[in-house]
Amino acid sequence: MALRTREDVLNEFVRILDQGTTALKRVVEAYEANRNPERDVHWLSLQAGKEFGAITLQHARANDLLARGEGFGAVSEMCHAVEEEAEHYAAYVGVLKTLADPGTQPVEGMYDYVRVKAVENGRVILHEDMLERGPKQFPANHRYFIETLEAMEKLSPWGRQAVGAQFEGGAVGWHWAMSRLSPLDDYAAAVSELEKMIADDEIHHGPEGLRPLADAYTEDMADEAEEVFRLIRHFRYLEVLQRNEQFLYPMSDEEAEALGRSIVDDTIEPTPLFARAMADSPAAASV
Repeated sequence: MALRTREDVLNEFVRILDQGTTALKRVVEAYEANRNPERDVHWLSLQAGKEFGAITLQHARANDLLARGEGFGAVSEMCHAVEEEAEHYAAYVGVLKTLADPGTQPVEGMYDYVRVKAVENGRVILHEDMLERGPKQFPANHRYFIETLEAMEKLSPWGRQAVGAQFEGGAVGWHWAMSRLSPLDDYAAAVSELEKMIADDEIHHGPEGLRPLADAYTEDMADEAEEVFRLIRHFRYLEVLQRNEQFLYPMSDEEAEALGRSIVDDTIEPTPLFARAMADSPAAASV
């Protein structure tokens, strides 16, 4: 695909996110069709751990901004992000308490699933406990984080922002897919309601993050843009494997691999979640 205009760039960002949403919806449907108590507790525990990890990330980002002499506006934005992630964490734990003894960690190492040690000059440094446990217990999640962070170190600031926006946007697509769970019991109804709240909270991150990236694009960045789009398709593929692992493999490895590859190969139809969000954005006419 020859990317020549800012609109081309924006549309490709949105297409990949919406294709990822379709794929994640299919993983969620496989979980829903194969639900059991072990799977319910496993994914929920790891998601709570992931939200706690997001708290550590935003806190570390705030400290990094302070170390670099940023003003109170930027630091306050990070503090607001901590507050939002803490709200999500508490909500997941609230549901988890209905399934497991709150005096335990129902999945060993759930707080090492995503754990940040520091952020230095914008570079995320993962905690050593996450790095030690990940390859053995959560290999797909470990691969997703390691490959993403390694790629970001080699990219320009524009490329890093693009990958970061897709990383966050992919999570929004998953929350939306989870919000579509059929409320067949109290647990599923509570999860669906919680996920809808989170998806509604975070869907605005798409328009906020993608439009400035498109606005900053110039024709001399075409080769870099092609590489960035190749990478983010790869990361959406890795996210399919990660979520299948989080649900304790309701899809076979072969099924998950084929589904992820359909994003890489651009053969899966998009679900217009982000396309609608972009159209509803007040800045819709700016590109």
